[in-house]
Amino acid sequence: MKQASSILLIDDDIEFCDSVKRYFAHKSLPISTVSDASITHAIKWNEIRVLFLDIDMPELSGIDLLKMLPRDNHQTVVMVSGLNDAGTRRDCLSQGADFFLSKPVDLEELVLIALRGLGRTLTNQSKEYQWRLKRSSHSLTAPDGRLIPLSTSEYRVIEALIKSAPLEVTKEDLTLAATGTRAM
Repeated sequence: MKQASSILLIDDDIEFCDSVKRYFAHKSLPISTVSDASITHAIKWNEIRVLFLDIDMPELSGIDLLKMLPRDNHQTVVMVSGLNDAGTRRDCLSQGADFFLSKPVDLEELVLIALRGLGRTLTNQSKEYQWRLKRSSHSLTAPDGRLIPLSTSEYRVIEALIKSAPLEVTKEDLTLAATGTRAM
């Protein structure tokens, strides 16, 4: 199965898949959806960077699928489910999920997690180009290990760019990040 996107949602609720796909398209962020977990054998897992996964599905549960995922792909895995008891959440997280979101979900939150996951996996995949932004010290670590101190404004601008990646950031949003006020 050829994936059109590096973001994948597997959920047997076709209406939910459609609404997520429409919302992501509105945000110019492509996402592929699969509503039949039994066809997951055809997915090219090495192409998936962010995976949203339902738990309660016929044929194959999300937890079973989570256990079968290749562990070397540096994927961000987000369990999205109506099952939200503490034991289920702990089980998912202990099996390798990065996040657990209870349905109904905030679609904007899904977008933000996807963007963060794309940034994280791109960094993990490309060792020679690893840059690290450190919130606690407002610094940037270069791939060669050099520590670059940042002003608060510089930190906010870089953070805004990272949070929006791969989408573009408007001049107004960069001005707001740098100065804390909107451009006139």
